Amino acid sequence: MPKSRSHISPTKTLAAAVVVLAAGMGLVSCGNSDEDSATSSTAAETPSTTAKSGETTTTTESAVDVGVNVKIASSGMGDVLSDGQGRVFYIYTPDGTGAATCVDACAAAWPPVLTEGGVVADAAVSKLKLGSTGQGASEQLTIEGQPVYFFASDTEPGSASGQAAGGKWFVLNTDGVAVQS
Repeated sequence: MPKSRSHISPTKTLAAAVVVLAAGMGLVSCGNSDEDSATSSTAAETPSTTAKSGETTTTTESAVDVGVNVKIASSGMGDVLSDGQGRVFYIYTPDGTGAATCVDACAAAWPPVLTEGGVVADAAVSKLKLGSTGQGASEQLTIEGQPVYFFASDTEPGSASGQAAGGKWFVLNTDGVAVQS
């Protein structure tokens, strides 16, 4: 296969073809699931931004999950950034806008948000600078240049029980800024 401008792997291309074929055969539902009840349109209709290694493009085809979905979730602190399942994103202030420093035992409690090849963002958060740090399978999502993590003890969508832990872990608001409460 000749090199192209796209960074899409053969596996992702095959997955996209299966989705298109299934949609053509009427096998893909156009309705919202319970997880998507906060949005008023289907994923394929929602404009989004795709980023990989700091490169950003806009697309309206987000039906295929290419890694991590950046969305807005409601929490006790208001609207915050999360993944497609409502798991809240955190930053670790010692990281700043450099490389991730929470590794090994730290990463067991604060797992990095891995991009697994790409990032898809809802239109509501498309103004944010999304990218990744690291290499290969360990590429970690960055928002506004800051490495992003989950908190392993957050078990419910919108849960933010790690907020302000140790005075160094903070949830990100919809502008990609740490919530300081």
